[in-house]
Amino acid sequence: MKRYKFPLEQVLEIRQNVETQRQGEFIQAMRVVDENADILERIEEDQQQFLERYHVQQRAGLQPNECIRYHQYFHALEVSIDRQNENIELLREEAGKKRERLEEALRDKLVVEELKKENLRDFQKKLAKTEQMFIDDTSTITYNYRSKSNSGS
Repeated sequence: MKRYKFPLEQVLEIRQNVETQRQGEFIQAMRVVDENADILERIEEDQQQFLERYHVQQRAGLQPNECIRYHQYFHALEVSIDRQNENIELLREEAGKKRERLEEALRDKLVVEELKKENLRDFQKKLAKTEQMFIDDTSTITYNYRSKSNSGS
């Protein structure tokens, strides 16, 4: 019996490999986004803790030069937060592009998989037709043999 072989099997394997590669790229990009979001969260937590410390120190009485240092540090934290937000936005855009490339690879692979399914259905139909022809031929030969045997008796 003839064995099924999909003529575009290598193309399908390549597209599966591309999908896997792009999936890894997307996962890595999302990991970087998450890591940078964690950094932002830590900066904001530091800002909150420092603000609480500032209020405690303010009630205790701060010297003008200490107020200036606190203000400078708060400003530096705000700049860090703004930069980190910008960085996260750029990283999200990059992750979005990688997601789009992954979706494209998925679509490309699905096209070949659908071709494979269609090709397999055609193969199975041809196989079933061949088997039916074999059964018909066998039935015809058997009928003719029995007919000759019965008429010769």
